[in-house]
Amino acid sequence: DYDQGLNQAFASGKPIMLVFSASWCGACKVMKRNVFSNDAVGDASKQLVNIYIDVDKANRQLINDYKIKYIPSVFFLDYSGETIMQVADRRSPDDFIENIDYMAQIHSYNQQN
Repeated sequence: DYDQGLNQAFASGKPIMLVFSASWCGACKVMKRNVFSNDAVGDASKQLVNIYIDVDKANRQLINDYKIKYIPSVFFLDYSGETIMQVADRRSPDDFIENIDYMAQIHSYNQQN
């Protein structure tokens, strides 16, 4: 749940990885199989609050707010919900780990103090 994830991030000071996807999407299936099921990515993502949005079940306003034109779309947000970056081309496990580590080191509440 998007709102619950935002609240959890704010309370914990953890950044967010927000993924827009769909069960029928071929590229989404590839990313799930090659990136999100990777043990190292899973371990690294524990540093963040992870929010998965199925575009077929999502509030249309949320889709419009993030200007989703293609899926999968992955956004990294700081703990307050501000978008820091969107991942478009970089979809390897190592790239995701690099992005996750960057977010955890630079954009967590603990680093802001």
